[in-house]
Amino acid sequence: MSSIKVNKSNILIKGKTYTLLDIPGHTYYQEAILEHLGSCKGVVLLVDSTDKPSFKRAAEILYEILGSGQPTNILVFCNKQDQQFAKKTLIIESDLSTEIERLRQTKHLDLTDEVKKIVGKEGERFDFSQIQEQGTNVQFGEGSLVGRQFDSVNKFIEKVLSN
Repeated sequence: MSSIKVNKSNILIKGKTYTLLDIPGHTYYQEAILEHLGSCKGVVLLVDSTDKPSFKRAAEILYEILGSGQPTNILVFCNKQDQQFAKKTLIIESDLSTEIERLRQTKHLDLTDEVKKIVGKEGERFDFSQIQEQGTNVQFGEGSLVGRQFDSVNKFIEKVLSN
């Protein structure tokens, strides 16, 4: 079930308290996502692997995060991998990359676009490896929240919080 409001929770890891924010992906919450980037250690973007049309919205969120100029660690968690018609993680990564490239092309022509930083390398087709050089690390993980298969999320959180 998708979040319909911002949820906040504190967790204790190795004797230290951290705050987790669950921000819905709806455009209404776009500002909240960008507002918290400067103070967060990492972002987990949940993608429904069975809902190809939702990949476009996920790419839009990624584009805004990447264009914000805030270096961060991002895990794109491909959920529902236990379902029969789920897209494989490599397909989702490719689709997101293609969609971000499309956004770069259209936003480049949009004079009202608020993204200040070029996403990826100018003059080259967008690829997630390009943004590594810009201080942002994007990795992909897969699993199923309902099936309690989210080790990649736990490992990402541990890694990000240990830095």
